[in-house]
Amino acid sequence: MSKMFKVPALLLVGLVMGSVSCRHTVSYKPSNEGRTITHKFDGNLRVVKFADAAPKYPSINLISDGENWKTNAPEVYRNKEYAGAISRMIARDLAGTGMFSHVLGPDDRTPQTDFLLMGTIWDYSAVGRWKKIPENAVIFSSVLANLPGALIAAAATAGVKTEVVTSVILTDVRILDLATGKVLWTCPPLRAGGEETVRWSKANPDQLAKRADERLQEVVTELVNRLQREAPAGLRR
Repeated sequence: MSKMFKVPALLLVGLVMGSVSCRHTVSYKPSNEGRTITHKFDGNLRVVKFADAAPKYPSINLISDGENWKTNAPEVYRNKEYAGAISRMIARDLAGTGMFSHVLGPDDRTPQTDFLLMGTIWDYSAVGRWKKIPENAVIFSSVLANLPGALIAAAATAGVKTEVVTSVILTDVRILDLATGKVLWTCPPLRAGGEETVRWSKANPDQLAKRADERLQEVVTELVNRLQREAPAGLRR
């Protein structure tokens, strides 16, 4: 590659890899798949903004033991935080189940509330091993901006696999009766995640953030199922 392409290529890296920064909002498509809704609770539930005790990656780019990793560092998210968005997503998901008369989010100003759901975000992490060979091919093809360049990128990235590790943990999850101040229900830590082998393109920060969102959906599914199995009497009015 001639010298004239080197600077644009570096700029392109910043645009392609940095475009995800500060714009992702925690979200997934709610579904009752894997859930059995047999109990309904008469009352309004407000999801309080969960406390954020999750460890944070210092950057979307990390080097560990000589290997490159991409992460869902705070800079990936809008306003560089996700606790509020997680809490709003939990409220939105629970509202769709129909378990409660109404489910309010942390920003909802409606005063009528019977129960509070609160908890702590203990972990919300996603990391992916990053490989330089396909990255260089994508940069090169983007600089060329033509069909041969696209073919080079496709050939270099086709079938390339890598590892992604996710971990979503919510702790101290409980439901409080607002009228009496009593805790009506507590839940053991809710966990989802593990290591997966995925296409190389799924290890970029924006895709990692979506991976964490998917694990959050699994955690909320477990929350729903526990509530259904245990059906706390104090929630039924």
